Amino acid sequence: MNKFFYGIIALVSFLSFLVITAPASLLLGSAAEDIRKQVPDLQIGKLEGSLWSGSTAIQYLELPATTMTWSLSPGPLLAGIAAAEFGAQAEGLTASGSGEFTAASGHITALDAEVRDIYLNPLTLPQGLQLAGTFALTDTNIRFNQRWLEKADGRLEWSGGTVHIETPGDFITADLPPLTGIFSLDGEVLVLNVTADQVPMIVVRIQPTGWAAVAINYAFIDLAGIPLPIGSQRTAADPAILLEEKVF
Repeated sequence: MNKFFYGIIALVSFLSFLVITAPASLLLGSAAEDIRKQVPDLQIGKLEGSLWSGSTAIQYLELPATTMTWSLSPGPLLAGIAAAEFGAQAEGLTASGSGEFTAASGHITALDAEVRDIYLNPLTLPQGLQLAGTFALTDTNIRFNQRWLEKADGRLEWSGGTVHIETPGDFITADLPPLTGIFSLDGEVLVLNVTADQVPMIVVRIQPTGWAAVAINYAFIDLAGIPLPIGSQRTAADPAILLEEKVF
């Protein structure tokens, strides 16, 4: 083998070493800046470690600061695919998952998370809602492109507990049983169906435009003991409250 090929091998080895050991802040800094522009309420701290295994601290609105970690498998990168395992840790939050990502799409094949009230209440308390208990996210399978979701399946379990709700005219304390949420994709609409003992309670529908519609059924109103002017003709599955808001 002549000196030219020895030189090529040495150069490739050197560049590979640089990529593997280069600081994450150098290789991923521009990507983090793009995220900041798209989600201005998300704060991203200093990127630590390398491209293959690193971490950073993030914070969204009033939620507690969260440490994000990741590790990449080098093989799929040759085909333009980033196969990653990732995790999140904060006071009241533990999450882990894996997936494959390209420049145009992504597929999260496993995402499990446990979220306690202490993590969510800083965000919900200003809205007049104090949560209790633990939320568990399992069986998650999400596929997305640059525009919106292509597939979404998963299960959300809430342990139940005492919830405090502040309204303009009242302060309500409700002792609620465990609730189960199943989310799926209906056409292009992300749907979360919440039930208690298989009785429909709440339906959340999120459009690709960012508009979310929430229908709270009479069954949930009765369960929570929320006082409402109720007509004589109604069923438990009828919506008692309809809300709509742009969430992103």
